[in-house]
Amino acid sequence: MTDDAFIARTVWPLDFAINNYQLLPLSEDEDLQTLVQADDGGVQQPHQSRLLWERIPGSAMEAAGKPVLGLMLNGAQGDDHEALAGHFAIVTGQFDDDGSYSDWLVNNFYNLETISEKGIIAAVTPMDNYLADLNAGQNYYRPSYMLVATLKNGQPTAEFQQSINQVINYFYRGHFIYNHADANCTGISIDTLRALDWNIPTRGINGYVQAIGAYFYTALVEMDLNAARQIYDYLTTETTRLLPAVAFDAIGEDLLRLSTGQTTRSLSSYEKILADSIEALWFVRIPQIPSSRVYGDAPVYSFNEYLETAPADRDEWVTIELAERNIPASFHQQRPVNPKPHPIPWPIVLILFGLSGFIILVFRSLIKHFSRRK
Repeated sequence: MTDDAFIARTVWPLDFAINNYQLLPLSEDEDLQTLVQADDGGVQQPHQSRLLWERIPGSAMEAAGKPVLGLMLNGAQGDDHEALAGHFAIVTGQFDDDGSYSDWLVNNFYNLETISEKGIIAAVTPMDNYLADLNAGQNYYRPSYMLVATLKNGQPTAEFQQSINQVINYFYRGHFIYNHADANCTGISIDTLRALDWNIPTRGINGYVQAIGAYFYTALVEMDLNAARQIYDYLTTETTRLLPAVAFDAIGEDLLRLSTGQTTRSLSSYEKILADSIEALWFVRIPQIPSSRVYGDAPVYSFNEYLETAPADRDEWVTIELAERNIPASFHQQRPVNPKPHPIPWPIVLILFGLSGFIILVFRSLIKHFSRRK
């Protein structure tokens, strides 16, 4: 700050707070996905906090000071067709007296090997910086959503934060690398939860038939085996590890079942403590902060929805090219456990080998046929 000017890092809207204590559970026609997608993702709607469940009537009003475990889902960008799936992170913190969540921690994973045009890096990030940083804030270029659980026992939150801190440590040491299909913001987050024995139900994959078809189509049209491999990996990755919205939906539904005792599986120790600790659940919808940026929308929930939303002609896509970051060799203390995959996956190799064998067999048969005729 100088005598006649100052530099602002964030501008935090005061209405970004959880302060609605009227119980309004999901109706028969509602689920978490309909809440996210309503009103064009709520991009221009007022901030909303909706109390979905509380253990004891009125107990949500006593949330101040309680530990918090939250799910963060960021929507689709309006100025980047490669960012229609959104972004995902796990949130920890403590419920404030006024319901503000500006000082909660967001465990934010981004690719270390590229330089974000917004200046975003992977880190445990304060919420005010994560959502409202004047350059890197998520809500300057898309809407966001949270499912927030207040707990009477802080053990589940503390165990997760301790584990994700170690994951961040491994990430920066190069023990594993960011991969948009296998180890993205969603996969890293949900893998950490599952490693704690929170057995979040899976949602399956898109399918190998579709993946193989997409591989050959991309390889022939774009003449790029790496792009073809990426499409193949997208379609063969379990969707709760791939798509932010699917992870948000799956974890959120399981939180609702745990809180209401409707889970049918045998619970792990972590799940039992979490289920017993949940005192209230809120859904929070955070609008995009008006700026010069194009308005975003709700994130896509499937690969097919992605294809329907993005222009059919790839030349019409709006994308943002990112520069590569030169990471010092000292950061890489070992070979990553998930090195960049080979451009041709094994199923494709087997198919090509089988086709080659079939062609050779047919060719030999034709030679024998014409030799006999002679």
